[in-house]
Formats: sequence, structure tokens, C-alpha cells
Amino acid sequence: MATNSTTAEIGFEDLREILPPIFDAKRLEDSTLPHPTAQPHEAAFPRRRMEYHRQNGSGPPFIKEGRRILYCRDDFIAWIASQRRTTLPPRILTSQTEDGRTAV
Repeated sequence: MATNSTTAEIGFEDLREILPPIFDAKRLEDSTLPHPTAQPHEAAFPRRRMEYHRQNGSGPPFIKEGRRILYCRDDFIAWIASQRRTTLPPRILTSQTEDGRTAV
């Protein structure tokens, strides 16, 4: 395990040691990958969540080779690092008026 507390929390160094330079997306479903919020029996990065990110363009860069989805380890780790947040954007509460219009 890495000694830097920030790195240790996320497991970046663990991912660098575990993942090959280019890996199949199926590898992300492995419950042995380190992830700060995954329970021991859960996939570290669930397939559906990664599909969602690919379809919306919000995920890490990927390579499509036939039916296989491949990721570059460094791109994937950089994407994870970019997902860290200290605050969430404010939510805008809306309601509908009697005539069906949306009011903020």
C-alpha cells in the first residue's frame, strides 16, 4: 500500500500495480480491485456504471476493439482522480405552478 495518505485512500498505487498498461473493461468488475466505497463482495467499478459513462462521454477514454472495450491504465487512473470532489454543485429546486409552468 502506498504511504501518501491521498494516494492510499483512493488506491492509485494499488491500481498501478494490479492493472496492466492496457486492460479489458471486464477486469473492472473484479471485486479484488481497490475502491474506496465498494464492499468486499461488490464489483469495484460495476459494468453498467462504466457503460453509462462511455455512452455519455463522462468516462475515461477507451479503445473499442471488436466487441471488447479496452482502457489504458494511466487514462483510467487519471479519470478516477478527476472524479474526486470536495463539494457538490448546488441543487436548483423547482416546482410547477398551477398552470403547469416550472418555477425556480
